[in-house]
Amino acid sequence: MYKIALPTAWHCCAAAIAAGLAALSVPTLTRSSLAEMGDWIDWLNLLMIAGAIGLLFGLLIWPFAAMPQAGACPLQGCCTTRN
Repeated sequence: MYKIALPTAWHCCAAAIAAGLAALSVPTLTRSSLAEMGDWIDWLNLLMIAGAIGLLFGLLIWPFAAMPQAGACPLQGCCTTRN
């Protein structure tokens, strides 16, 4: 039977860190800067892009975060299971 694995605190924290780093790096990657963000729509676009990157990062690490909860940790002895 499959167990439902909810996101853990470190999983959500890692996604938030990825979104924060994306918010700082996206203007540089698009050959812009934070100083050129003059209008509210610019900030909204930046926050939406950074949020999407954080969400994708969170979805990518979700299986690894769920392994200890499901008892399927590949590294024996280092994972703790929660019931």
